[in-house]
Amino acid sequence: VSKVDASDEAKLQEFLKSRTDQYMRPRTVRYSYVKFEPSEFLSRVDLAEEDVRELYEQKQSQFYEPKQYKLRQIAFEKAKEENSALEAMVSGSEKKDSPSNTAKKELAKDVVERLKKGEDFGELAKKLSEDKTSAQSGGEVGWIASADLDPIVREIVDRMDTGKYSDVIETDSRFLVTFLDEVKDRKLKAFDEVRPGDALIGTLAAL
Repeated sequence: VSKVDASDEAKLQEFLKSRTDQYMRPRTVRYSYVKFEPSEFLSRVDLAEEDVRELYEQKQSQFYEPKQYKLRQIAFEKAKEENSALEAMVSGSEKKDSPSNTAKKELAKDVVERLKKGEDFGELAKKLSEDKTSAQSGGEVGWIASADLDPIVREIVDRMDTGKYSDVIETDSRFLVTFLDEVKDRKLKAFDEVRPGDALIGTLAAL
């Protein structure tokens, strides 16, 4: 309205012609389709054993079990920091732990010293760990996939031998002492593990 007299039909027509591209409707398409879910037709498929094995070979990357660790831990929860990393960067000051966190770190160091003297990891976990869920079972957290571990913990655990405990590990929220019980390396599931009951075919059909 600010550019043309809207009451003048001729001027409106002229304005439209000079800006045709701005008033074009996009191209539209109407279509119909039928959708087939492969899994719904498995009962009609008669695959020879060699066909199934060929599918298995083609899609082996779908059947790997991730690397896993069986861990125990003694955890001390960190209090909220007095100044965050961002605040320290903005102010130019060093990031400082709260007195509470300094005390928690000393508790974790004391655990390591007691382990060096031969005290039992499970008993220390029951008495001292602030992770009450795992403390009840002597610090056991069970099997954990490598990808699910805190990156800081994963880097250290990757270098540990089974049957050994770590030094104090500091994450964003905790001070940890970790014990590595067992390791399962990443491995491909055998054909016979995924073949029973046509589970293999169903899995592949869904991909």
